Amino acid sequence: DVDNGIDRHTPCRPDAGFFSRLNQMIRLIHTLAQITGITVGNFWRHFVYGRDRLRPVYAIYEMTYACNMNCTYCDDGTGNSYPDQIGKSRPLELADAKRMLGFLRRELPAIYLCGGEPTIHPDFLSILAEIDRLGFYPVLMNTNGLMLPRLLERDPDMFRRIDILIISMDSTDPNVLDRLYRSKKGDGQRVIDVIKAYKKTIKGSGCKVVINCVITEETIDDAMKVMNFCIDEDIAFAPVPANRGKGLMHRFQEIREYGALVDRMLSAEGPRLFGSRKVFQILMRFKSFECHPALRLHITPDGMIPWPCQSDQRFKLTVFDYESLDALLLDAEKRHSVQGHGRRCKSPCYLVQNVSTHVYLKNPLTLTASAVRDLLIKI
Repeated sequence: DVDNGIDRHTPCRPDAGFFSRLNQMIRLIHTLAQITGITVGNFWRHFVYGRDRLRPVYAIYEMTYACNMNCTYCDDGTGNSYPDQIGKSRPLELADAKRMLGFLRRELPAIYLCGGEPTIHPDFLSILAEIDRLGFYPVLMNTNGLMLPRLLERDPDMFRRIDILIISMDSTDPNVLDRLYRSKKGDGQRVIDVIKAYKKTIKGSGCKVVINCVITEETIDDAMKVMNFCIDEDIAFAPVPANRGKGLMHRFQEIREYGALVDRMLSAEGPRLFGSRKVFQILMRFKSFECHPALRLHITPDGMIPWPCQSDQRFKLTVFDYESLDALLLDAEKRHSVQGHGRRCKSPCYLVQNVSTHVYLKNPLTLTASAVRDLLIKI
């Protein structure tokens, strides 16, 4: 039924086994200990001293701006699509990428890989192996899924190096997907095939799949169908309204069908959401929040860190200029303070990575509990 290269080769070994799950559990315990230490320090700085210069909990690594699609809603946080930025930020050489990852791992437990499309990075598998060797946990990756069959042929254990695999699917209609993707005809069907095949291919690998669905004013009905697909397939759902630059792409609040979609999504009969329900209540209903950009480190393909964030960057720093993350953050704060940043910019970017920083400080137990739940389901 599925002709995408996965089922013909079934390269991923079917069972992670006892020792693999034991290793995951050990990493989870170590991660929780590290995050607890970071969180205690952040709460002390924020609530006792009133500071917004907090320690990041994880890193967002945009491995490359190149992509094998050109989605209609693609946005790098500044109003430009990622493929249009290829010439502005060349990916690091493998040796430098490994050095940067080593720097990050000394300070941070978790990493989120994205792009562009991370899987078309020429050294993707080598970088992923280094991330695994360094012990990052959890390792999250956002992908369109097209390259997964080919990569699995080269590395049958690839899914064991990824803890949470986030695949983008904005419609269950392959023709609609082709129109959104603006890539090769048939790519929409190929993405659907990859997602349907994942259970047979990586069952027991320890990797959890999440469906990311970007919602535009034209795809509200499609998002409802994707949500129902996730319910039927028991796959976690991660919706996000389309943003353009610093703000929403459409006036979703005025669209009645959007309200019905969100009501269904957040109801008891709704899908299993990936992450804290509190985050999605704010994100999807556009409630006010205060962004704290220092809580996540954003890294562009060339190893630069936009400060204070991608959408409102005043300058960039590189990890290679500093001996430690503390030194980098201190220098960044001296050059441009993040004190009250979310209030000054009015936090107009409705993205999970932004809203979650608000929930992290306002509802720490809720966010931590949902993160632990998502990881334990995987194990």
